[in-house]
Amino acid sequence: MICEIYVKCQLYLYLVFGNIIQSIIRFQGKYTEENLNKQKNGYIEVLMAKLEYNKHYFETTNPHIYDNSELREPQIQGYYKVYEHFIVRNKKNTHAIVILPTGVGKTGLMGLLPFHICEGRALIITPQLTIKDAVVDSLDPENPESFWYKRKIFDRIDETPTLVEFSGGMKNEILDAANIVVLNIHKLQARLRKSPLNYLPKDYFDMIIIDEAHHSTANTWVETINHFDKAKIVKLTGTPIRTDGVELAGELVYKYKLSQAMAKGYVKSLRNIEYIPEQLLLTIDKDETKQYTVEQLLELGLRDEDWIRRSVAFSKECSESVVKESIKLLENKRRDTSKVPHKIIAVACSIAHAEEIKQLYIEKGYRAEVIHSKQMPEKQDETKQDVENHRLDVIIHVAMLGEGYDHPYLSIAAIFRPFRSELPYEQFIGRVLRVIPDGEVEKTDDNIAE
Repeated sequence: MICEIYVKCQLYLYLVFGNIIQSIIRFQGKYTEENLNKQKNGYIEVLMAKLEYNKHYFETTNPHIYDNSELREPQIQGYYKVYEHFIVRNKKNTHAIVILPTGVGKTGLMGLLPFHICEGRALIITPQLTIKDAVVDSLDPENPESFWYKRKIFDRIDETPTLVEFSGGMKNEILDAANIVVLNIHKLQARLRKSPLNYLPKDYFDMIIIDEAHHSTANTWVETINHFDKAKIVKLTGTPIRTDGVELAGELVYKYKLSQAMAKGYVKSLRNIEYIPEQLLLTIDKDETKQYTVEQLLELGLRDEDWIRRSVAFSKECSESVVKESIKLLENKRRDTSKVPHKIIAVACSIAHAEEIKQLYIEKGYRAEVIHSKQMPEKQDETKQDVENHRLDVIIHVAMLGEGYDHPYLSIAAIFRPFRSELPYEQFIGRVLRVIPDGEVEKTDDNIAE
């Protein structure tokens, strides 16, 4: 597996060509493990990768935060509230909780948090690959559009932190060079031989930043926090309630409300159109011959997980009504030959259900596609690229784009299944809140999600 390594410091590779020639090659910038591990039949073998590591980087480097007009209000305020918690109040053993709505700059805040708070390395843990990729891309010093330069935190690459995206089997010399390590939570499972929990010392990280922290009930999260038990823990989330309904452990140090984000224009405003067919009927177990009202389903005593496992969905007649109404809203946004490529994002309860919805849109002349976790990564990437390049009008997802997927032209949320709890509903609605850039807005309602 190729892992990208982001290195701003000097890297000296001692290479042996045969057993005769030794040379030193100096690199700077972005590398892949593939570059560092040439096959023997390529005549070059990497013997050592030595990277200079500045343990005091976060303590001695001064990013432009305080009077930076390019930063958003919750990024500045959130940073100083966490600084106050750990440094001013010296509550290093109490987890700091930060609540931010989608689209206000959470990834940028994660990049800022270690400065003058962390005394060593920082670890950023993400709950899924989509979010991990977005974090790495945003904090990549080699990316000219990265947070560091776009928000004028730093002017030069040599000022930025060394970022390493963790991959199983990565050499210690590479990991040891990092100021920030980013990894997906699945890499931390102790049962995996190459898990960092099995070979990194307990004091390896001084700060751990947990993204989408409402997932932190799983054993892997708990094992990680217990292993690196001296680290300062920051939990970022859109909700203080965990997925099992229990409040997050720690102290709430900062909360930025969605209404504040809308008022500042950080996210779209939300027009809550409660379109409900004349009679809302649901099906269960993919059986269209039996239909139920919401009240009848509740009387069945279904557990929360049953609403997904048993494919509770709108009946076909109800789905057709939602398709018709969502298209009406889409065409209204696209009126007057608007150049803004507004799109619909829909949520289904199962793959089969999603395919049925896709056909309903296609029958009405709209380009639609399904994305779900059972697809090959190549297919998922292809579908995402079709969305990004405006080759689709509708994207229907099944437990795939609930968190971490951001496309500003998703403006209409079409719901084809009931939500038994608020959290997944809020995450889905968050996908249509990403703001369209001012320079592209043509009408006042372009930045109003529906």
